[in-house]
Amino acid sequence: MPPQEQTAQSAEGDSNAALLRAASQGDDVTVDALLADGARVNTTGEDGATPLICAARAGHSNCVAALLDARATVDARDKSGATALIWAARQGHGGCVAALLHNDASQVAMDERGINALLAAAAGGHVDIFKKLLDAGSDIATCDDDGNSALHLAAQGGHYDIAIAALQAGCNPSRTNRRRQTALDVAHENGHIEVLARLLQAGVDVDTRNSHGETMLICAARAGRTSAVKTLLDAGAAVDAKDSAGETALMWAALQGHAESVAALLAAGANPDVRDDSGGTALQAAAAGGFADVFRKLLAAGADITVCDDEGNTVLHAAAHGGHADVAAAALEAGVDPNRTNRKGKTALDVAHAQGHADAFARLLKMGMNVNAATKEGEPMLIGAARAGRADIVRGLLDAGADVD
Repeated sequence: MPPQEQTAQSAEGDSNAALLRAASQGDDVTVDALLADGARVNTTGEDGATPLICAARAGHSNCVAALLDARATVDARDKSGATALIWAARQGHGGCVAALLHNDASQVAMDERGINALLAAAAGGHVDIFKKLLDAGSDIATCDDDGNSALHLAAQGGHYDIAIAALQAGCNPSRTNRRRQTALDVAHENGHIEVLARLLQAGVDVDTRNSHGETMLICAARAGRTSAVKTLLDAGAAVDAKDSAGETALMWAALQGHAESVAALLAAGANPDVRDDSGGTALQAAAAGGFADVFRKLLAAGADITVCDDEGNTVLHAAAHGGHADVAAAALEAGVDPNRTNRKGKTALDVAHAQGHADAFARLLKMGMNVNAATKEGEPMLIGAARAGRADIVRGLLDAGADVD
């Protein structure tokens, strides 16, 4: 290549790079000068962005106008598939959006994720731009490649104003995305209570279930989101609805130790004696989780202390299995029979011994349980503890009067 031609190409490259910089920086004077000097209006940078995209992305409406006057391609795309309009809507640059719409920018163009300008505005929470695009004819029924509508994206970001605008424009609140979630599910999943309440007011089914058969109330209770629990209850959620394993919101809240959620569910009339598919109740869940405060709260609400699951385990067995001495004490104080055996013939003391839980074991010994009783296998607990090297259990047995011989 002749030296003069190389020099000319280098100068052109410098000019194009300078145009991209000037557009990104909002320097319309330099943009005009470079265009007059022969810089290519549709040149692209490493990310595929044209000067128009750079200007719109940064919110420089003066440069957007100058580039459009110079006949920049209004719907050019960068390497992500996004146009200048998509970028302006995503970033909330209303002046750029207005200029691009005035020059007939495509509202249906989508990036590589299926996001168009309307969805970009919804995801960004830019309600004025969202409404401007709707007024300009954008389709409220459009969805991205994951099946998310504008309402889903508003719910995901907690954008209350967008959610209202989308509903007013006719967006279907019952529509599900590819994860089989409605916007209500998304709002709940992301903890956006205000949006959740607004969607409930719009008549979305409060007892809709996810792929695991869980209602939103169950999910909220398990996560300890008491505000969501109360919002859902106020909207009429079925308080004793069960998931695919037969577990209720109260059971999950008890198992996780969410005392405030437990209180809210009990106040709404949750039945503490409902059983899951294994015969367990909320009281047994609290015992298994080791939450003495929740355990006592359930007892105060009338939970049955004598309940056993399908394996014959009492709440004392559950506490002993987890080594929860405080719950064991509360269960004993409430009158549970410490000598009751499960279907394997084991008492709570046997269970605590087998699991090596010294504190719970000691608490049970203090209740006067037979320290020399043999296990179902016919072996005294002292021998089993010694063989396992559990010095703490051995000491406890000896202190309680276990027969050394």
